[in-house]
Amino acid sequence: MRLWLVPLTGLLVGLGLAIGALALDSASGYDLVSQTLTGTPTAASSLLATIITSNITLLSVVLTVMTTESSVMSDVMMVESRLDAAVGVPVSVCDTRS
Repeated sequence: MRLWLVPLTGLLVGLGLAIGALALDSASGYDLVSQTLTGTPTAASSLLATIITSNITLLSVVLTVMTTESSVMSDVMMVESRLDAAVGVPVSVCDTRS
């Protein structure tokens, strides 16, 4: 099965809907939905700025967690290898079995 067809279909449907919405909006003289419902251009700009800022914040948190986890796991693997060498048998610090 070709999985790339799913996102491609979504992209093409979204593009078609955007073009259709723009055509409908211009045909109605941009008065189909009143500005009291949609807000001013300044409000839209503020909303987009907030969304972008939150996305960047989320990205930085995710990257920080991944970097920290990678560093911790590296330290755990180093301790395990030293224990293996000292004891002479494989030892796992992260073994969750009882």
